[in-house]
Amino acid sequence: MNKSFRIFYILIYFMTNLSYSQSILDNYKRLTEVEIKQIRQEKINRFVLPALQEQNVDVWITLTREYVDDPIAENLGAGLPTARTALMFINNGDRLGRVAIAASYDIDPIEKSGIYDTIISYRQEGLLPHLKEFLIQLNPKKVALNISKETPLADGLTVSM
Repeated sequence: MNKSFRIFYILIYFMTNLSYSQSILDNYKRLTEVEIKQIRQEKINRFVLPALQEQNVDVWITLTREYVDDPIAENLGAGLPTARTALMFINNGDRLGRVAIAASYDIDPIEKSGIYDTIISYRQEGLLPHLKEFLIQLNPKKVALNISKETPLADGLTVSM
């Protein structure tokens, strides 16, 4: 496995571990909302920026599909969004930038997560114009994306999007 893919595989494994391990799920259910929020923030703080720096990635983008409960979205603080959502983590050198773009009716869990510096809400215009504007302004050289050929549930980005 290529080193650049391995680091993101490890990152995603840690982020989704709470969703798939039954023993961890049992403990997870007993945690308060505040404790879950702290765990999410600790994982993001501990793993994301070092992974981006190691791979010289400028931005990691996770996109969700409409009406699909992508497990990583919940672990990245977006809850279970109904519409397309973009969760982005930016390598700003010494600090991690965090931007979410979501439908106006999917914003609440993202705000409550306390993870994101910037939250952009969209309506009828959809996700694309906001994502495009953000990426033009950021002008990243290297972008990491979540895709999956084998697991449609975890494939937020395809050629059709």
